[in-house]
Amino acid sequence: MATNQQLSTIEYLATYQFCTVNELFTILSYAPQLRRLKLGNSVDIDTNIHIILPITLLHLTDISLLMSDVKFDKFEILIRKIDAK
Repeated sequence: MATNQQLSTIEYLATYQFCTVNELFTILSYAPQLRRLKLGNSVDIDTNIHIILPITLLHLTDISLLMSDVKFDKFEILIRKIDAK
């Protein structure tokens, strides 16, 4: 996770790389000012999603995720882990 010296002012992030939820949350920890997030490639919601700490993104208003063959309960956990006000 990012420290205060490592934070970015990025407000819009679009990526087309495959990533795991853990990798995604690590990236998001560096961008607390994020307003829009677009993941144009699949996100692997692995079995470790339960142990990943939630992340707060106070400015997030838009999210676009490309996902296929994901069970709704895992998708729901992912959305609940992203705390957007």
